[in-house]
Amino acid sequence: MAAPSPDSGEAPIKLGFDTYSLRAFGWKASQLLSYAASLKLDTIQISSLGDYESLDAAYLKSVKEQAERLHIQIDGGTGCICPSSHAFAKNGPPARDRVLQGLRVAAAVGAKSMRCYLGGSADRTGEPGIEAHMANTIQVFRSVRSEALDLGVRSPSKTTTAICRRVKPGR
Repeated sequence: MAAPSPDSGEAPIKLGFDTYSLRAFGWKASQLLSYAASLKLDTIQISSLGDYESLDAAYLKSVKEQAERLHIQIDGGTGCICPSSHAFAKNGPPARDRVLQGLRVAAAVGAKSMRCYLGGSADRTGEPGIEAHMANTIQVFRSVRSEALDLGVRSPSKTTTAICRRVKPGR
């Protein structure tokens, strides 16, 4: 399908990559943005906080400014946020704090969304079961809702809508 003409009023489809797909290079945000620009892409999902050299406000501002100069939209990202998931790093801060940190970083670099995930394939079978993991993830999302709205960043997930439909309130 051809992209709409600029005067058609329709927004063109953005083309970019998720930095997870390039993790073997060990590049940080600045290199990733330069690479995206060299490919003439217009969006990038910086899928891990580890993709930044620092989480310092001045550094994040420089990433945002670089993206603006290159006309590249940044989508933020962080890792697993479900505290009961096998993929959740037990040696870090609580899930709520991780999501808040990700949201703050996303806002600082100009992102309007932040990708995160429930867990991995091991969470689909066995105890406590996927329904429990979904309920725990929803609880984390609800706990940061007001802060996310204040920051203007949403945390989309392909499964969020399905999760919200499947998990009944009070579960």
